[in-house]
Amino acid sequence: MIRNLPAAAYELAIWVKLG
Repeated sequence: MIRNLPAAAYELAIWVKLG
């Protein structure tokens, strides 16, 4: 499920910003 750490962290940050 996890492709690469940087991308995963980036997407996570987006989700957090979206709330």
